[in-house]
Amino acid sequence: MKIGVLTFHGAKNYGAMLQAYALSTYISNNINSDTLVIDFRTKKGEKAYKIFRKPKGLKGFLKEINKFKFYFNLKERQNRFDDFLKNNFILTDRYLTYSELESDHSEFDVIISGSDQVFNPHGTQYETYLLKFCKDVVRKVAYAPSFGVKQIPRTKNEIMKSLLNKFTYLSARERKGCEIIYDLTSRKVPQVLDPVFLLSVDEYKKIEEPVKLKWSKYILCYSLVGIEKQLDIAIEVKKRLNIPIILLKDSIKMRFKRVDKIVRNAGPSEFLNLFRNADFVVTDSFHGTAFSINFKKNFYSTIIIEEKSDRIIDLLNKIGLSKQVINSSQNVSDETIEVDYTEADKKLDQWRVESISYLKQALK
Repeated sequence: MKIGVLTFHGAKNYGAMLQAYALSTYISNNINSDTLVIDFRTKKGEKAYKIFRKPKGLKGFLKEINKFKFYFNLKERQNRFDDFLKNNFILTDRYLTYSELESDHSEFDVIISGSDQVFNPHGTQYETYLLKFCKDVVRKVAYAPSFGVKQIPRTKNEIMKSLLNKFTYLSARERKGCEIIYDLTSRKVPQVLDPVFLLSVDEYKKIEEPVKLKWSKYILCYSLVGIEKQLDIAIEVKKRLNIPIILLKDSIKMRFKRVDKIVRNAGPSEFLNLFRNADFVVTDSFHGTAFSINFKKNFYSTIIIEEKSDRIIDLLNKIGLSKQVINSSQNVSDETIEVDYTEADKKLDQWRVESISYLKQALK
C-alpha cells in the first residue's frame, strides 16, 4: 500500500514541521506501507518565510534594515529547517501549484491530510488540504486536522460540507473541530491526539542536536506573540528556582533586559533539545505545551489570543492539567509550579491508544 501524507511539512515553524515528521514517521514505522510526504510547497508560501521582505512605509523599512544585525542567526535558523526537511523526510517530487498536484497523485492508495490548521477556511489552500484534487479511487483520511476557527463562514459551508463528506475517515484535533464536522456532515468523529504524541521520547532523542549553553538548569520561554506577559511569569518562576531564563525566539529586538540568553538560530532538532533539557517551560504555543507534556516538564501555558485558545485548553482539560494555564505572574503558586503527571499520564496513554486505533483502522 502506498500512503501520501499532506500537511504543512515545509513551514519554518517548529510545531508544523515536527508534527509532520511525527505523523509520517509513525506511519512508516508501524503501518506496512510505502509512505511519502507529498511535497506541496508553493512559491507564495515560501515567501512568507523569507528573512527580508518588501517593506511598507518607514517603520517597515527600518525593521528590514534592523534584520542585518541578526542576519547570520536568522540564516542559520533557516538552514537548519532546510536540513531537517532534507534529512528526515521521505518526499515526493516537488509540487509548486495545485494543478501539478491534481495531475500527478494517482500513485497513492491512501492520502492522509495531516494535523495543524489544514482545514482553516481562511487559508489560501484549504481546499487542497481538504483533498479536493483527489480522484475517487484514492481513499481519503483526516488525522487530527484543526480548523483554527470556532465557526465556519457561511459562504464556505457548502464547499466544506461537500469535501468533508468525501473522506472515508474523519477525525479532529480539537473538540470544536469534531462539532464543526458534525454540524456540516452529521458525522460523529473522534477527537485524536496531535501527531507529536505518537512518538516516544527516545525517538525524538535520535533527531536532537545539542544547544551549547553555559547553564545546565534553565527556564525556557518559547513565545509566539505574548512575550512580555510570559516574561513576567518566567521572572516569578526564576525567583523561586533561581535559574536563568532562555528565550527561544527569532526576534530582531536587540535585547530583552529580563532574559539571560536569546536563542535565535534553533532549528527543529535544537528545539527538541532545548525543551527536553529545560527545568521549566513558559509558552503560549500549542506545540510548546505539547512537548512540555511529552517530556514531562514543569510548565505554564499562557493564552494570548482568546479566539485561538481552544487548542491548548482542549488538550489540558482532556488530560487534567488545566491548572497549568495561567495568564498572570500573580497566579504562579506552589500548587502549580510542580506538575503531577500521575493521572495525566494515564489519561494521555488511553487517548494515545484510541488515536492509534483510529489511525490503524483508517490505514489498514
